[in-house]
Amino acid sequence: MNNQAKGILITGIGVLALIPDSLIIRLVDEATMTVAFWRAGLSGLAITIFLLLTRGPKSMLSFSLPALLFAGCYAINTILYVVALSLTSVAATVFLLATAPVWALIISRLFLKEALNIRMILTVIFTLIGIGIIAMGSSMNFGAILGNLAALGVAISLATAFTIARASPNISMIPATALSYLVAAIAVTPFVASYTLEPTDWPKMLILGGALLPLATCLMAIGPQYITSAEVGLFLVLESIFAPILVWYVLGENPGSTAIIGGVIVLLVLTISNIVGLRSKIS
Repeated sequence: MNNQAKGILITGIGVLALIPDSLIIRLVDEATMTVAFWRAGLSGLAITIFLLLTRGPKSMLSFSLPALLFAGCYAINTILYVVALSLTSVAATVFLLATAPVWALIISRLFLKEALNIRMILTVIFTLIGIGIIAMGSSMNFGAILGNLAALGVAISLATAFTIARASPNISMIPATALSYLVAAIAVTPFVASYTLEPTDWPKMLILGGALLPLATCLMAIGPQYITSAEVGLFLVLESIFAPILVWYVLGENPGSTAIIGGVIVLLVLTISNIVGLRSKIS
């Protein structure tokens, strides 16, 4: 199997593992911070155990500055994602999360001084239009506005983490990801009213935090080593399409026509931009 096929397989499995995330969070009938604590804590524990078994204790004993910054950004992303889902629709959350590559372009321009070509500038402009349309659908609902802002915070913190990782190609960020989940779990503890889960919620949380999320996180951290960022971006667009469809099918959650229109604009812009970027690299 060549590197291209390996990267597609690894990233594809990672995205498939990520798709049920929002649905399971919806199905777990617990307080927001309780869900955030167990989701992050179990994921951090699972990845830590994996690293100890495969790489030994040294992998978790020393972290460079970029790894610590990555962990901080990823911890913020982990907490805000659950907050966003508690306040706004799954569709709005994942559509806004899909804008992470756009924020990565802006952050790379500001801090890494990377040039933006016409394709990137148009991508930013039309994505912001899509974000505006999604926001319009929440203009009469203050909670949803806060949820949309939290979802944007997820996208921006995730973009910052990816930019840090890209600026440090020789540093494995999987240990930092484990650290980020553990930091997120510790950070929300002052706001957790109860750590108890209903017996029916434990299997769901164990599947999510103990298996699906760690698997998705590790595979999506490995995938970009074999395929381009444009190809990874296309896989993330697929997650943004199928996650709200799954929630809509199982729970009947209708995000509203405005959010769908704005989301379609965002996904189309990102898909076209990634395909154009991929073709230009091939040629």
